[in-house]
Amino acid sequence: MLWTDLFYMIVITTFTGSVLTVAWLITSYLLDKTGYLNMSYRLGKVVVLFWIIPVMYYAIRMIDRLRFVWNGYAFDTSPLIINVTRAVAIVWITGLAVAIMIYVFKRFRILSIRKESFACNKEMNRIFYEIKEQMGLGKCKITLRQSYRTTTAYVTGIHRPCVIVNADNFSEKEMRVVFAHELTHVVHNDIWFRYLLAVASILNFFNPVIWIFYRRFIKYAEYACDYSVCMSENGLHEYYETIFNLAVRNNNLYDMLSASLYENKNSLRERMEHVMKSYNVKKRPMAVAAAILTLFVAMSSVMVAGAATTVTETSVTVAEVTADEKRELQVLETEYYEAADYEDSAVTDMYEEDVNPDEIMPCASNGTISWDVYAGVRRSTSSFHASSGQRIVLSVFSVEPFHSVRAGIIQPDGSKRYIIANGNDSHVFELTMSGSYRIYIQNETTESVHVEGAYSTY
Repeated sequence: MLWTDLFYMIVITTFTGSVLTVAWLITSYLLDKTGYLNMSYRLGKVVVLFWIIPVMYYAIRMIDRLRFVWNGYAFDTSPLIINVTRAVAIVWITGLAVAIMIYVFKRFRILSIRKESFACNKEMNRIFYEIKEQMGLGKCKITLRQSYRTTTAYVTGIHRPCVIVNADNFSEKEMRVVFAHELTHVVHNDIWFRYLLAVASILNFFNPVIWIFYRRFIKYAEYACDYSVCMSENGLHEYYETIFNLAVRNNNLYDMLSASLYENKNSLRERMEHVMKSYNVKKRPMAVAAAILTLFVAMSSVMVAGAATTVTETSVTVAEVTADEKRELQVLETEYYEAADYEDSAVTDMYEEDVNPDEIMPCASNGTISWDVYAGVRRSTSSFHASSGQRIVLSVFSVEPFHSVRAGIIQPDGSKRYIIANGNDSHVFELTMSGSYRIYIQNETTESVHVEGAYSTY
């Protein structure tokens, strides 16, 4: 993948995640006030996906390819943009490597605790499987273990979840609360989203908004879990009294790859106060929640579209300014000609996916080149129509590694006109016939090259 593609994909995706996070924080506040705390958490799960999947990037690419807005110049490149994005991408990859190392360390820590855990007694297993059946998880392969290396209960694992509790003497009441809480995390698919959130945090480690979202989302996962258990068990006060007593006896364990009963006493107190407000509030009609969700969709759509459009238009402007300077400085005058009947057996033709031959689109006469051209390959664009008297301006911004390539046009009669380019080169082809044209790059070297460029017809 090109440095520029990677750079813009990261920028657009992190902008999208940031904007949706702001919209989610506003919406979740309103939903909590109307008694729909669980809905806030479900909405947060959607936001997690947008931190990872580059939806807006590919949407912009599709719009640009159809020439609806930017006429094929969205995320255009120039030598300056290529150099800057390469430097930024290298820094990002370095940070990514560090973040992955931290992730792996935490993962091994969780796996080592699970590996050293031991089986629980019969009474604990009886209560655990009883609650498991009551929650509709009878067919799920969920195991129960104890460990001396943890001070709280938590659930980890996706394929075969495992509830690990600290090596303590629990009363039956405490066991029921602990097991109900951890199994509710399984019902909510919280471990899946903990892993997705970890991936989002690694990919967007440079963005402070992801860490704000990360902490808030984890809290809402616990809010939703507490709320669900309180609604189905003995009530809010008895539930939190049991958890608080457990917290007083133990310290804490907290990790992004597991869903634990509590992190520390302060966070537990905050959870209790937040859930209590939602628990006691009178739930408003569903129409109110629907209106708030509509507000979220409208607000996030406008904000995301605005942010993505701003980034795209900025990229077009920067590319235009920096590329134009280079084209004006190094305009090649020497042009070569190759007859239509000339065949070079050492060259292999590679064509872009062509348009319908019965309907050659005039809009295809402008575009960008971002190609990997293998040794001995002539790579061409789709056909486009141009008339005698028009001009085709072809620019080659860069050839990596540094080599010379043939860059030119294939005329309607099959003949070729070209220049020898090695980067920062431009040429104007005066057209003398009407019909279907193609732009091509021919690599006559012995190794693959990457070519960045652009062409336009006027």
